[in-house]
Amino acid sequence: MPLGRVLVSAGSGPALLDLSSGHMTTIDPAAAGGSSTAFRLPGGGFLCACVTVVEQGSAGTSTTTATVTLRWVGPDGTAERSVVLPYYVGQADSQVTGEPSHAAIRASLNPDGSALYLGWAVERPPVWRSGIDVVDLATGRIVQTQGLPDVADAVSGQSQGVDGATVTIAPGGATAMVGRLLWYPAGGALVSWHALAPVGSGRLGSLTPLQDDPQGLDGGACPGNGGSEAFVTTTSYYEVCDLDTGAIVRRIDSTGRPLGDTVLAGGGGFGLGEGTVVDHARHLLYAWDPFSGRLVRVDLITGRITGSEALPSPTAAIDPVAAVARALAGWLAPVAEAKMYLSPSLAISADGSRLYALGTTVTDPTSPEGGSGGVWVFDTSSLAIVGHWAPLADYISVTLADGGLVLAAGMPGVDTSGVQNDQQDASVVAYDAATGSVRIIAGQVQGSSAGWVLFPSQGP
Repeated sequence: MPLGRVLVSAGSGPALLDLSSGHMTTIDPAAAGGSSTAFRLPGGGFLCACVTVVEQGSAGTSTTTATVTLRWVGPDGTAERSVVLPYYVGQADSQVTGEPSHAAIRASLNPDGSALYLGWAVERPPVWRSGIDVVDLATGRIVQTQGLPDVADAVSGQSQGVDGATVTIAPGGATAMVGRLLWYPAGGALVSWHALAPVGSGRLGSLTPLQDDPQGLDGGACPGNGGSEAFVTTTSYYEVCDLDTGAIVRRIDSTGRPLGDTVLAGGGGFGLGEGTVVDHARHLLYAWDPFSGRLVRVDLITGRITGSEALPSPTAAIDPVAAVARALAGWLAPVAEAKMYLSPSLAISADGSRLYALGTTVTDPTSPEGGSGGVWVFDTSSLAIVGHWAPLADYISVTLADGGLVLAAGMPGVDTSGVQNDQQDASVVAYDAATGSVRIIAGQVQGSSAGWVLFPSQGP
């Protein structure tokens, strides 16, 4: 079976990695100061909502222009067509200092690939105006604009920013959750806002804001600390919140009424390690903290923790297959670097039977030294460890690919002997998902010189 292309995020924006050649090609050739998002389409191929942002003028009189270009790319990486949408322009408030950019865009894809939702916000002093443009992907045209409530561009004299809204579709496709963040440049995200809307033919109906509750999505400590979020069923929803006191799973019903919190762990490693995946067919969430080496399974219907597992002590022996694999690529050694962030660190097989988790040799994400702990394989039924594959690089991202492959991306900045070298590009190692044998080693991903290579998460 020929090897295909994998969607990645790189320093140059969204790109496609050709597993056969190790060559990476950008999808967004004009990437500059934007927030481009690429999607794998259900019917095959890829779509980029490529955003270019241009800032003009001086403080107090500046403008921000955000332009969205839709680019369709075939499964073989061939550019197919592109559509430039109407641009979005925001302007500075001369009465407010310390303002961020004056326009924001976020893109969300309908699960069936028929519609794209562009959440936009533009500053028009003294408020931010915002909405969601619904794009029919068959024609490439905007077929609906759903307005959102205006928001003041300053609070108590302090500049307030607004992010573009995201749209999450419920199972069955008849309901959507709309969410956005309001934030201060000096203090990060502070306030979130969510609303439900009916969906018909991809279009959004009237919005019904969730009720405000300290234990809901938009109350208490969750706003600004949220991670993955999605519908559990057509009438319930969850969000993972990584708090200073520990990570929690917060659940609500379709009105915003709290259904309870599930405490995952203390300390906050789940968010820094970005290790959550969901088996939607079974309503199970798996949370992985690579710094403590702990895996937790949560029933999203009841909120109960139904299982947990911890890695063995660091002195545990590495299996012979993994040792041989590492010897074959000893020239690509783990680097002694802090594991500040892994994205993502957990992947689930298509049938929901296996989890693949990145390990690390440090217990504190701020540690000044440490390296990769390789790939750990868990059985989802028992949560037992059924495999450990030694690292061939300092892994920072993991995903699954067609052809029964598990891909692990290595951090750039390491030469062939494992010594720090800024000329070393990112790397990708492909393991056989069933046996752990190494199928591909791309020691230097061609075209990755702009920075790290990260895989997108498998969705909320």
